Amino acid sequence: MKKLICQEWAVEVCEDKGYHDKHAQEAFIVLFIGQLYQDMADGHPVLSKIVSLHFSRIHMPERDGMGSYVRLRIFVTRTSLVGVKAEIDKLLVAFREKKKKSIDSLERKQRFRTKKRVLNWEKTCEDYGDKELAEIFRNYLAMNSVTVYALLRKKGKGVDIDKHLWSWTHFFFNGVRGYGSKVVDFGPNPDIKLIGNL
Repeated sequence: MKKLICQEWAVEVCEDKGYHDKHAQEAFIVLFIGQLYQDMADGHPVLSKIVSLHFSRIHMPERDGMGSYVRLRIFVTRTSLVGVKAEIDKLLVAFREKKKKSIDSLERKQRFRTKKRVLNWEKTCEDYGDKELAEIFRNYLAMNSVTVYALLRKKGKGVDIDKHLWSWTHFFFNGVRGYGSKVVDFGPNPDIKLIGNL
């Protein structure tokens, strides 16, 4: 496979630094990223070139200087990067304008400011323990995001997804460490520099 480029967007969904707007983050994931998933699956002439994507929800204003935001990362070949980046930028503008028309005056803090950068994925994986696992780590985060998206859609229909968090996480540790191991039995790896920063 050709070397993949990681393009990152940090999309601010609420500029209020004193409030973690989880609802706005979830809405962005379900509506915007959900549409990306659909376009990828439907063979969109540009977005179908995305090899994988993952996202995370962050509220760390003291570190990032932003309110609540969603970090979106996509992986594409170098030849596809310009087109895919332009298409997502265009969709973000359209999404922002649509939200401006639909939200009331109490929600005007949803400005959808964005920051972008190209990420050195191997260096990121090195910071998290092992650059030799870069592809596995990328695939793990992509599958995790697909699962989170599906759960958030269920949450919107009234399913209590929070109660499943630890029981589902248990199966990952079970597979890696064996049944009977507990998360607290092994603390954070001192060699990992960016815990909480992904």
